[in-house]
Amino acid sequence: MPLYEGMGYDFNEILKDCRFIGSKYNLSKVSKFLSNDKERVAMTGVYIGADIVGTDAQKLITISNVSNLEFLGVREFIINGNEIKSFTDAKIYLSNDCRHSIITEGDKMLIAQNVDAVYPKYNDVIPTEYEHTAIFDRLILIDEIKKALPFANQTIKQIRFSFNNDSLNLFAINKDFGTEYEKSIYINSDIQDFSIAFNG
Repeated sequence: MPLYEGMGYDFNEILKDCRFIGSKYNLSKVSKFLSNDKERVAMTGVYIGADIVGTDAQKLITISNVSNLEFLGVREFIINGNEIKSFTDAKIYLSNDCRHSIITEGDKMLIAQNVDAVYPKYNDVIPTEYEHTAIFDRLILIDEIKKALPFANQTIKQIRFSFNNDSLNLFAINKDFGTEYEKSIYINSDIQDFSIAFNG
């Protein structure tokens, strides 16, 4: 995948036969969720469709795509995940044969061969109905998660969340080093005696 950077390249000449898909794509953010598993080649790339999606089958990010691909005559496509980490506010173009994505930002241009694979049905794992609710201070929760992570097993970085009405208990442990972290924060919830663990 050629990455052109700096002055001296005529980007307009390269882009003249390409379709403009949209701008302000934070591919760097999505790239953190991609898989390195070559057996699951679709998940090594960024899916561009009704949503912008990245997943490694353990964690998932979806961002609503403001561009109307159907209006542009484009089906969904998957951008190769290599070399995209530096693009935080990118414009995306698509070659007429839909085989390559052209990504630009400032004086950088990346020409990436799109991934030829079927993307997993990511919407199937996103709940459409919710039986319970919990209201909490997002910043407080993020702060406690950051405090707990150093005490968790550094391979999976797992934190257990235990809900009980107005209390959310965070617990992390690293048995190899004998360290643990536990803290309860106030929430407004109708959930009783429910625990779930997430890998960090």
